[in-house]
Amino acid sequence: MRKIVSILMMVLVSAFLFTGCGMGEKIDYISEKTGIDLSDVEGTSFKTHSGDDGKTSSVEFDLGDSNIESKLADSSSWKKLPFDETVETLLYGSNKDGKKIDPYIVDGEGEKLVPEISKGYYMLIDKNQNGEGNILEQEKINVEIAVYDTSDNKLYFCSFEN
Repeated sequence: MRKIVSILMMVLVSAFLFTGCGMGEKIDYISEKTGIDLSDVEGTSFKTHSGDDGKTSSVEFDLGDSNIESKLADSSSWKKLPFDETVETLLYGSNKDGKKIDPYIVDGEGEKLVPEISKGYYMLIDKNQNGEGNILEQEKINVEIAVYDTSDNKLYFCSFEN
């Protein structure tokens, strides 16, 4: 009986944490980081994963009819696709010079959290204090990546920390 009560309490606490409580703050944070007003947009999916390889979280926003492409094109923080080598590796992995590197931004089953995107914009935020050198060669990786898909009008915001 205690086990059932414990499981029920964990489910209720999880539901409380992921429905509204704190989500507004997360949306405000993402809006601030990306420069995109998300106050009227709901996250269509929120995923988080912690494992031996690090902690990953992602949220996907359907921006509907909003047209933010020109704003991103004029921003110095956003870059037009294709991804640079670092972001490509973090999101999708790489196979360079016969060396295979798995993606970093994955769910608990190792599936990529951002679909293949060919048209859009992206932003990489290195949260390490030193911020020097190749992110992938740093002892501790702590990044946030925002990707805007102009074809589907979706925004993906992911974080990874190991």
